[in-house]
Amino acid sequence: MIGVGKQLVEPARFGWVLMVGTVCFVLPYVLLASLAGFLADRFNKRNVILACNVGEVVLMVLAVGALYLDPLGYLMGVLALMGSQIALFGPSKLGSIPEMLRADRISTANGMIGLTTVVATIVGTAIGNLLSDITHQRGPGSLWISASVLIGVAVIGCLTSLAVWRLPIANPRRRFPWNAFRDTWEDVRRLAVHRPLLRVALGIMFFWSLGALANMNIDQFAAEGGT
Repeated sequence: MIGVGKQLVEPARFGWVLMVGTVCFVLPYVLLASLAGFLADRFNKRNVILACNVGEVVLMVLAVGALYLDPLGYLMGVLALMGSQIALFGPSKLGSIPEMLRADRISTANGMIGLTTVVATIVGTAIGNLLSDITHQRGPGSLWISASVLIGVAVIGCLTSLAVWRLPIANPRRRFPWNAFRDTWEDVRRLAVHRPLLRVALGIMFFWSLGALANMNIDQFAAEGGT
């Protein structure tokens, strides 16, 4: 049996749990793409960034509840909410770069954002595995360590977002995307016309898809090897 939180999962189901968890985390990126763009254009990006970081603190509190209560459906629901928070956060974060920097600094800033994102993902995965090992070795009574890390990192992110400049609203007349699927499809069509941007989007998609598949398989092989 393999632990997920306090819950034990049979090795045969571990791959299924990883797959469902990945879908719950990634699907909001597609479903909320239009809404995320609307928030970035219609409101002050600093306010959206700050609101998303406050939301992250709330989500980490829910995640701590998931660690203690531990029904698998609750865990997946919190994971989906985390994916939603990141999806809504992305356009405001990245869209603020060209509004704060000179044109000749945008590429460097994008590169730094991408680098820090990858490094944070790797470090977060390593720390998550370490916290999981500590919890299983010391028992449920040590869950407060994971809780402190989750909420502490979220609070630090919330505080650092206060340093973001207040930026002008990009499009105060933009309407709410009531038909999100149509708007997302139109965005994809416009992206397909601009071949350089399409290649960049495909490259990003390939990179993160490869990383997700590698992470899923490494976790599964390590878990099965440990049994």
